[in-house]
Amino acid sequence: MPDAGVDALAAVTCERLGMLLWGLVFLVGAAVMVRAGIGVAAGGEEIARRLGVSQLLVGALLIAFATSLPEIVTTASAALADEPELAVGSVFGSSMANMAILAVLDLAHRGRMLVSVELRQARLAAVAMLLTAVAVLGIVNPSSAEIGWVGVYPLVIAVLYVLTMRWLRSASVPAAPPDQKARASWRVRSQGLTRPAVRFVVASIALLVAAPVVVRAAEHIVEDTGIATGFFGIAFLALATSLPELFTSLAALRLGAYDLAIGNLLGSNAFNVVTLLVADLFFTQGPIMSAVGPVDVVAGLVAIALMGVALAAIVVDREEQRAGPLDPGPILLLVAYVVGLAVAWSAAS
Repeated sequence: MPDAGVDALAAVTCERLGMLLWGLVFLVGAAVMVRAGIGVAAGGEEIARRLGVSQLLVGALLIAFATSLPEIVTTASAALADEPELAVGSVFGSSMANMAILAVLDLAHRGRMLVSVELRQARLAAVAMLLTAVAVLGIVNPSSAEIGWVGVYPLVIAVLYVLTMRWLRSASVPAAPPDQKARASWRVRSQGLTRPAVRFVVASIALLVAAPVVVRAAEHIVEDTGIATGFFGIAFLALATSLPELFTSLAALRLGAYDLAIGNLLGSNAFNVVTLLVADLFFTQGPIMSAVGPVDVVAGLVAIALMGVALAAIVVDREEQRAGPLDPGPILLLVAYVVGLAVAWSAAS
């Protein structure tokens, strides 16, 4: 009996040490992501300024792609491990988490963020909602059409993303310089891009390396809690993979680049849905949209609802110049996020 007691104590001690170790790994990885997020935001902001391109466009495309690299790795890894609910849940859950991040950042900046951005951010929000709605439709009404083992819905989403981003780009890119003097000014602004571009690329690589480590640490920390796979993807894994968006948007706000910050969050929501195609390519058991359950439908619908609230807040606050720490838009976003997690928990139980 004493030996059994010693063995049990040793097992508990090892488990706690393991938790502490993974907690330390999580903190170190998060610190690396903070630094990398600053590099991504600063590099992207300087690129936009030198080229005279809208911060919205840079945030929605360039920075959103960089901060979504963890989602690509995560969804591909989950699909390869035959965990479709984890892959799809992390995509929708990340979109939910990004909207909660938007709310927190706006409240932290006393409501100055949403009133300061371009109205075209609403167009980006509508694009992200459209792509998410198509993904949810693919779950509730799966199609028998396949290309190999890949379903038709992720392919449709990818095509829609390309078309809608071209639409967004046409509305955000300035017209070509009309005369020789303006063209010379354009060339001057374009010079010196090497340094911010290198900074952006190096920081993006750091995000790509650090994010999977943080995600893995988060998995170890909560894997013994008995949480359902689908809900784990929606709540915990999604929050971990949204850390790059959080830190990059924080860095952008420090630079006063509000459009860059919100464009990053909404652009990531749009691009995250496209990663379902990557997940479907790695999930060889058939269309991944046909292999998930009601909890992912709930998460997708909640994500759409949250983006709808964000869209309304952008339009109303921007037009009415409403600002204040108690603006109802961000508060409603946070309340809806918590309620959405509760409903997803119920659906997963």
